[in-house]
Amino acid sequence: MNRFKKINDEHGHAQGDLALKAIANCLKESCIEKSDFIARYGGDEFVIVYKGNDVEDLCQRIHDSIQKLSFPFDLDVSIGCALYHKDMHKWSDWFIEADKRLYNEKKNLKGQ
Repeated sequence: MNRFKKINDEHGHAQGDLALKAIANCLKESCIEKSDFIARYGGDEFVIVYKGNDVEDLCQRIHDSIQKLSFPFDLDVSIGCALYHKDMHKWSDWFIEADKRLYNEKKNLKGQ
């Protein structure tokens, strides 16, 4: 979730908690297959292991779902994706690639 600290600081932790729950529900609704895996990874980060083929469509569904939410502040997310390929010998290689892309997304967001 973008600007989570600002949400907590300006609107209180109760609103931040509600925002996290709303994001989690959007992720759950956006993942279609029961085999998809969603977990909260850190304060404002989530991980999805998506077994579908169209990652761009999943990202769009997530963004569309979040745009429908109503909060007294802007609520949006940055998404870092990594596709599994045979050169990845450990799950952490996959995760590190997605994490780098996430932080590039967040870095680009700060410039806007």
